Amino acid sequence: MCTQIKKSSDYRSERRRYLLWLARHLPSESPLYREWPPSPRCLHETSYYLKKLYHKWRCHKYRLRFDQTARNRMREKVTASLLFRDRKSSYPKSVSHPFRGDYVRLRHNVKWKKIAAETGDQYVVFADIINKIARASGKCLQTLFVVSTSAMLVMDHRTLQIKYRIPATDIFRISLSPFMDDLAVFHVRSVSMAPSSLIKSMRDLS
Repeated sequence: MCTQIKKSSDYRSERRRYLLWLARHLPSESPLYREWPPSPRCLHETSYYLKKLYHKWRCHKYRLRFDQTARNRMREKVTASLLFRDRKSSYPKSVSHPFRGDYVRLRHNVKWKKIAAETGDQYVVFADIINKIARASGKCLQTLFVVSTSAMLVMDHRTLQIKYRIPATDIFRISLSPFMDDLAVFHVRSVSMAPSSLIKSMRDLS
């Protein structure tokens, strides 16, 4: 009995010393910092849970520094990581670049606002001038590529004339190569199933 009490007392004393020491030697508050102070063998499990709690706390503290817009951007970065990490060679170089979405300030364009009001594409997820490969000739043509929450639009980058607009529900897959390039292929449901206006616009584009 005395031995058990002594062991229990030693354990409490060891735990107290460790916690006081740990409080003075906590690692960086950066969520990227992975190091963690060592612990006595009998407190490995305690150390494991303290490490998880501390990391969760510093991540929470880091997120509090950002407004809602910045938090949304962080979620986009996490989504991009889940999609492209270890799958796309050019992905690591893009991590440090903030995702702006609207790279041509389309949301501020008066003409676009009128177009968006008519088409229902007010919220722009992505907009930039890209090189589109023409199916007929194989040549690259500069065009304004816009993705809203409702559709994908290909527009004349000078006049903002809509060449064609494909509802988001008609896009069932996006393919990328695993290499260091910017190629993307959008898979649209069969033309035979598409509305006549879409068929005409796609033929005009060819």
